[in-house]
Order: sequence, then C-alpha cells, then structure tokens
Amino acid sequence: MSTVTTPTQPPDQVRSWGDVKRWLHRDLVQRGAIAPGTSLGLAAVLRDPVNLFMFLLRAKEWTVNARVPAIFRLPVAVMFRRQSVRLGFCIPPNTFGPGLAIVHYGPIVVNGNARIGANCRTHVCVNIGGSGGLVDVETARGLAPVIGDNVYIGPGAKVFGPVRIADSCAIGANAVVNASFDEPGCSIAGVPARLISRKGSEGMILKASGASENEEIKK
Repeated sequence: MSTVTTPTQPPDQVRSWGDVKRWLHRDLVQRGAIAPGTSLGLAAVLRDPVNLFMFLLRAKEWTVNARVPAIFRLPVAVMFRRQSVRLGFCIPPNTFGPGLAIVHYGPIVVNGNARIGANCRTHVCVNIGGSGGLVDVETARGLAPVIGDNVYIGPGAKVFGPVRIADSCAIGANAVVNASFDEPGCSIAGVPARLISRKGSEGMILKASGASENEEIKK
C-alpha cells in the first residue's frame, strides 16, 4: 500500500522572485483565475482579494526562505498580515505546495507545522491543526498533519494531529479527520472520518502546470 509522498520539509520552496511567479501561476491556474498557458498578469492578481492574498503568501515565503533585506521583507510582512486578517485566513508560509486553490474567502486556519502538497483545493472553515496540549517547539513539529498532492478539502473539514493523508484523496464537508489514510485516491467523510469510496479527488483537482522560466508579471 502506498503512503504519503510529501516530506515533512519539502525540498522545493519559494526561494527567488522567479519562484514567486511560478508558484503563483500554478495557484491561479488551479483556482481558475487564469487559463493554463496564459501569462500571469498584474490585473489577475489585483482583481480578486484571494488572488492578492496568494501573491502575498508566495512573496512572504520568498522573503522568509531567501532572507531578503528588511527593506523588502517588512512591507511584504505588513501587507500579508493585513490581507490575512481581512479575509479570515491564518495560513503561515511554507505550509502549502504550488497549485493551492482557496475557493472562497472566510475562516481557514492552518498549523505552521502542517505540510500540504501540490494542487490542494480547500474551502471555507477548514482547520488543519496540531494535537492539543502544551508541548515544546521540537515536539510540536511532529504533531501536525502531512497531506499529499492533489487533495480536495471540503467546507468545514477538520484535520488535526500527527495524521497522514495520501495523494489524490478527497475529504468531505465537515469531516473530522483524526486518523491517517494512507491509500491514495480515497474519499473520506464523517465524524470521525472514515473511508466512503475510492473515487478520491478525481474531477475536483486541476493538475496545474508551472509558469515558464522567464515569465514576468505583466500589466
């Protein structure tokens, strides 16, 4: 039986301005904000508050991972914080892989130690959290979910604790996931969540491709 392939600390992170553009391109294609193969325009970023948040999230990741100078890092941090509060998002940097699709604005809470793979589609009122209790920082890193690639997370779903969700799974609305599901392509739902089918996220996830190496954000 296959298991989750997403490592706790993904080897590919946003580490340059080029990475910001490539990852954002995948995010907006997955969300349906732009068509695959089209250029990433500034208008696409500014016309929707969630698109703007996605840009600020990827820019924040770049400033953190590349340790850019404070003259760039601080303004990005302020704008990212303001947009997060405005939309009700608590999504720390370096938690989601490329191709993240946040369908609507509204409460979404993600533990900073969680790791979610590429092409995740998530809805409002989702909570991806660690185990309860007061623990030290090192222990906490092993107590948050690890979710694979191409996973669909329905509205109101809760995933918490040191659980693993395999690639191409679908988590139903209002499910409470407190156990691992290591079989790729399964659909889970209920309180607590259980296997209900093996259809998974088929038809729910677009396998978004990245932007070209030299793509620029254009007006």
